[in-house]
Amino acid sequence: MSEKLISGQTEGEEIDIPCGDCLNTTSHIVLKALVLEQVNGYHPEEEYTLEYQIVRCQGCKKISFRKNHWRYMDRYLVGPDEWEINNYEELYPPRTINRKLLKDTPDCRLPPKIRAIYEETHSALCNNNPILAGVGIRAIVETVCKDLNAQGKNLKEKIDDLVTKDLLTKTDVDFLHGTRLVGNEAAHEVEPLPDIILDTAMKVVEHLLEGKYFVSKMADKYLPKQIP
Repeated sequence: MSEKLISGQTEGEEIDIPCGDCLNTTSHIVLKALVLEQVNGYHPEEEYTLEYQIVRCQGCKKISFRKNHWRYMDRYLVGPDEWEINNYEELYPPRTINRKLLKDTPDCRLPPKIRAIYEETHSALCNNNPILAGVGIRAIVETVCKDLNAQGKNLKEKIDDLVTKDLLTKTDVDFLHGTRLVGNEAAHEVEPLPDIILDTAMKVVEHLLEGKYFVSKMADKYLPKQIP
């Protein structure tokens, strides 16, 4: 078995991949590339190729990292003596279309614990880890309840307490109970939930975070107060 490095093979080429800032699939140019090949003449099923690329979006100009890998055994016949190989792509930072990370601003910032859990949950969604994403969504809600000093013996009571404190509307609380149930199913049943359910639950959570930690703070700072 032997390995060899090849540099520059795909530099200058354009590829279509998701962009985390453009929230769409966009054309990226390969700025730098390095290929690692492992060859085994006796056991070709062990052969694989790894391609590492630094890429730049042609739209927003954001630079990111792409890893593309394939194995000899992952090929399949598409015609007489014609084969294609399944490629496995990983993008860093992880991203999916229409899944943008909430970012802090000079005026508004998420509390550190909430920021950490939110970013890990966002990463789980982008990396197609549905069980971890479901558990993370519940963890975000629990941490927000703690940060807002919600009272109760369990998460259901704490979410309901946010209404009595006039921190959330009844409609908002009903939506949060939905995210709580999503988290329960992910944690207790250890079953991956459909993408549409996780995506909807994450949007509810992000709406909560935006409302309590971004919009409300901006309104308190910049909007005129009502005069009695």
